[in-house]
Amino acid sequence: MHTLDMLLPRLLSLEYWQINPSTIWQINWAHYKQKFTSYTSWAQLALADDQLKEVVTFILQLGARSQDLSLEEALDYIRGPSDGAL
Repeated sequence: MHTLDMLLPRLLSLEYWQINPSTIWQINWAHYKQKFTSYTSWAQLALADDQLKEVVTFILQLGARSQDLSLEEALDYIRGPSDGAL
């Protein structure tokens, strides 16, 4: 099993994302069933789900940029646009 397949469901289970646990379990079960026939990553299955597509895309984009970002830049990326207020 790939690290992303193990960590992504755990990350999306955090209360911060407000994702229904049953949605994550549905993806987990689909991932488990298909691993005996052909490999599809957990992320690929999650991207096909309308509720998860936006947040999974965000996390994958952040991961792709993580090598080039400082911690401060990564946190700013996660936080999103600032209106200038503290």
